[in-house]
Amino acid sequence: MKESVLRIICAVLLLFIGMGILAGVILAMPEKENVTAWTKITFQTRGEQTLTLYNQDGVLVDTIKTGKDGKCTTDLLEEGVYYGVCKEGLVSFSLNAYGIEQATGAARITEKNGLTFSSDSQPGEVRIYGSARMAVCTYELVSAEYRCSRTLHCREGKTIECIFDSLPNGDYTLTENGRTLCRVEITEEKPVVEISLP
Repeated sequence: MKESVLRIICAVLLLFIGMGILAGVILAMPEKENVTAWTKITFQTRGEQTLTLYNQDGVLVDTIKTGKDGKCTTDLLEEGVYYGVCKEGLVSFSLNAYGIEQATGAARITEKNGLTFSSDSQPGEVRIYGSARMAVCTYELVSAEYRCSRTLHCREGKTIECIFDSLPNGDYTLTENGRTLCRVEITEEKPVVEISLP
């Protein structure tokens, strides 16, 4: 066999060995991991109520009860589109690796990972005036679907003013430190109610 033919065969063999090594290196490289960001979202509603959360396929993700201050926080949510529903309306929002990307509907983005339901559609208001009977007075308005409270710190006998705003229409019971004071009705015809305490 001629020397030139041997050289060609050796070159071809070296080429195949090199390609085999390269293929082995490529196959040995780890696959790029699919990393998903997870985020907690804080909702702000008006008073104590129930909020339900759905994913983009309409599957129920969570049912959350807000506190008396109207706040609640979800469990960790992965990136995607979600729908939050409470008696104040529906909000659609999308999450990316940095938090809430956009929101449409009844709530607006108020912080990086926070949504607040708008009070534009709820004009109801209760104004309470009078003299403080105790150093700490907690006033609470309760209806079948809604609950909110305000705590005032003042001196006994001092003039007080307590305002509940952005209330939905309905029948409420007003209490002071757990004691029932009166019944309050908010309607479209009478959205503002003033109460003078003795």
